[in-house]
Amino acid sequence: MEAYNLRKRLEKVTDKRRKAGQRHSTGNVLMIVFMAIMSGFNGYRAIGDFTIRYREELLDYLNPNKDRLPSYSTIRRVLNAIDRTELFAILEEWTLNNFDKNGKNWVSIDGKAIRGSINKDNKMIQLVSLFRQDSKEVLSAGDIDEKSNEIPLVRKLIEDFPFEEVIFTIDAMHTQFETVQKIKESGNDVVVQIKKTKKNYMKKL
Repeated sequence: MEAYNLRKRLEKVTDKRRKAGQRHSTGNVLMIVFMAIMSGFNGYRAIGDFTIRYREELLDYLNPNKDRLPSYSTIRRVLNAIDRTELFAILEEWTLNNFDKNGKNWVSIDGKAIRGSINKDNKMIQLVSLFRQDSKEVLSAGDIDEKSNEIPLVRKLIEDFPFEEVIFTIDAMHTQFETVQKIKESGNDVVVQIKKTKKNYMKKL
């Protein structure tokens, strides 16, 4: 089987920048961003510092045109110009392609507000993530619809999850019959948090 090439996939992310005068490929810029973040360099200027600090290694790995690496301002422009949905899909595909299916994997389902993010209604963007508890890898994620809540998105992420024999953990909000039933139907197990008032309700399961 051909190895998953993240860099080639990233080149396919829609980039709304004008093509004329582009010096840096989308794939190279995004690879720098990912390597920087995984190395603890968070923020545009920090990623720019990463690019300077590891210039020789990046030139050797990326082999950019005319040995040029992007500045932090170019990195910012690229991140503001790409299609976020496409990027999420590629990262999810890459992560799942490297998912270790040996043994029992504990996967948490949790929703969080993204600090510093604002949508068109001046509210923080809300994400739901599926992540492995041992390695902290985010396996899948999605935006909560502005007119909805976590519950429909959690059920969709469970339906789309491609593996079996995983143990999901969910908080009290998702201790609902339909959600737990979807996990069972997917070939996975679940550990739930329940309140005393829901003991009889959960006996249905």
